[in-house]
Amino acid sequence: MFITTILRKLKPISKMKVTGKYFPVKTKDIESEFGFEFSTVYEFVKKNDKIAYIRKTPISPSGDSSIEYEYYFDENKRLIGAEKNVSSFYGENSDVLRYNVEYLLDNKTDKLERINEYYADIDGKKFDPKSPKLKKALKEGMIDGFIEYLDKITFRDLESFMKTEKIKYYK
Repeated sequence: MFITTILRKLKPISKMKVTGKYFPVKTKDIESEFGFEFSTVYEFVKKNDKIAYIRKTPISPSGDSSIEYEYYFDENKRLIGAEKNVSSFYGENSDVLRYNVEYLLDNKTDKLERINEYYADIDGKKFDPKSPKLKKALKEGMIDGFIEYLDKITFRDLESFMKTEKIKYYK
């Protein structure tokens, strides 16, 4: 999404969920800092002292897949956009296929609308939906099994997200 480019230039604040408790991340080497005990990584980006972006990354114990959720909030703490993606290995060379879906708040209907959905390689290059390579990746990979488990977006503002994730939040 267009907002991502702006927000990613700001320094994120990261937290780990380790056995139900949250801890700030002090290094870039989270495996050494926390071992493999953590289940989810959260990154928060503030703009003008307000949370504008959250990335939630559940950790796959097997390492066979990767899931990311990105949420965008306006200055009134309303959810204005979201991105979800899942990636998984396929083929003999352990190529990676990513499924991406993007949502944007429609101000007329006041609902999140799906605005984009596509498959891409590890570098983000989109696959042609009719390409033989995509068909092979879908046939040989496990990605379809992961797509159905992407979280549904059940919250509409920052406070509801924090309650859903059981993260202490101070208005």
